[in-house]
Amino acid sequence: MEKDKKIVITVNREAGSGGRTIGRIVAEKLGIKYYDNAVAEGLKAQFGVSIEDIEEFKLKKDIWMRLAHSLLAREEVDIPEKTQYTLTSENLFQAECTILKNIAKESCVIAGRLAHYVFRNDKDVIKIFITADKEKRVARFVKRQGLTSAEASKKIDELDNGREEYTLRYTKFTRYDARNYNLVLNVTNKTEEEAADLIISYIK
Repeated sequence: MEKDKKIVITVNREAGSGGRTIGRIVAEKLGIKYYDNAVAEGLKAQFGVSIEDIEEFKLKKDIWMRLAHSLLAREEVDIPEKTQYTLTSENLFQAECTILKNIAKESCVIAGRLAHYVFRNDKDVIKIFITADKEKRVARFVKRQGLTSAEASKKIDELDNGREEYTLRYTKFTRYDARNYNLVLNVTNKTEEEAADLIISYIK
């Protein structure tokens, strides 16, 4: 990696793989910014609703399908009054894209948020996917969140299935397709530090 050259890295991950921590370590080692909830925070500021409300809104299947279709048709869509949102397919999509693109004006690491899709045609953005065996991911959840193995396994499945469903609904591409990324890294037998060093070696 050339000195002073802008570098943008997107990190997608399976739940419990440690991808978020790995991304943070990579950012620290490279001396660049790390963004995790920046998009959600930006939407919160723009639309005046909580991060939880935005995520719940986006996971409502019937509404989100209408939002996605209306985006393709360049039309507005009515939101049920009970949601109390003024979001439309157009302003939500544009807001997320704008926030991500503003973030990417300088070197950084971006965790999740479909950044790999937003920058899918940008050859200067390095897209990474972090995976690990289910056993390791369950053990990580048990240790960090104080769950039983059964609880951890269930939560991991819910998170992974929810993220995949959201990705398919929004992009029509599975997030597990290796063609979406420059590097797919299985960290089952690696520490977070070792994984971060491998990513940096790949970048350089």
